[in-house]
Amino acid sequence: MNNLINIEKTANYIHTKIEELILVANDSKNILCIEALQELQFLRTNKSEECILENLNNKDPLICSTCLEIVGDWKLKRALEQVYQLAMSKKIFIRSEAIITLGLFSRKEDKDFLLKKLKKEKNESVKNSIYLALICIGEDKYYPHFLSGFFNKDYHIRCSTANLVDYLLSNENKEEIRKIVLFAFQNENLRSVKATLHDLLERIDRNFLKKGDSLK
Repeated sequence: MNNLINIEKTANYIHTKIEELILVANDSKNILCIEALQELQFLRTNKSEECILENLNNKDPLICSTCLEIVGDWKLKRALEQVYQLAMSKKIFIRSEAIITLGLFSRKEDKDFLLKKLKKEKNESVKNSIYLALICIGEDKYYPHFLSGFFNKDYHIRCSTANLVDYLLSNENKEEIRKIVLFAFQNENLRSVKATLHDLLERIDRNFLKKGDSLK
């Protein structure tokens, strides 16, 4: 009986928490809006899904990109039409984020859409996101295109590649990618990029290497 009471209390608490978070998340003027959306990512219900869908078209790029990240994590199919529309946005940041989200759905049927985008896209940063998305749907031949971003003359793309490569890391490719990252780190002169690469090396070390291994 006590267990049932505790379960009911927990359910009521979660329900109340979600309602509170939705109120904050739907108020784009609230400085805690994005934080509320991020918390909802771990409390997936029909109501939290509706909240994410509603905010997916928010004019604030940070709110929109946060929702895109959640949609990709959830693989929320109901959002696909909105994601396609955002992938054609005039805003480079939103376009790039939407394309990454599309890739996270891992749908082979998106290959033609992505290849058409790649052919027309002029922005190097967005192109890099398309390479990532293509890899995510199984087009491994784009690995060299994406990983070459570590050596792009534009430091923004070098940093972006370091931040995006986490989507691709696995036990199967960690050694190869680690060597490339380490080489990029050793040859990088810009302090901000070097710090980003160092953080990536630490993440690989922490998440993929066996105890006793080292990144030398």
